[in-house]
Amino acid sequence: MLTEREIKVVELVCVGYSDKEAADVLSVSPRTIVNHKQNIFQKLQINKSTELAAWYWCKKFNVNFDLTQLKKQAVALILMLVLLPSSLEFDHTLFRRSRCRAKTEIRTRKGV
Repeated sequence: MLTEREIKVVELVCVGYSDKEAADVLSVSPRTIVNHKQNIFQKLQINKSTELAAWYWCKKFNVNFDLTQLKKQAVALILMLVLLPSSLEFDHTLFRRSRCRAKTEIRTRKGV
């Protein structure tokens, strides 16, 4: 599926090398690394370096790699974070009053 060079790029990127650092290790230009990553993303049908890292570590430890479940969980988490604050009710005036008091205390102390 991936060429030897692409696998080496994946390994370097997934252990934390930047594109420039990976290029220096492989004695190629940073643009070559970017091109390799684009080819890798296309072959693996992924879009981001974080997904690439997940794929790499799953392959390394023989874990089934299925992004569909991960994406479902991410969407559920995002929806929860968006909808949860709207369901909570709290008194915004309390926060406004406390901010005003803090400013008043600071002004008073500076004036002394």
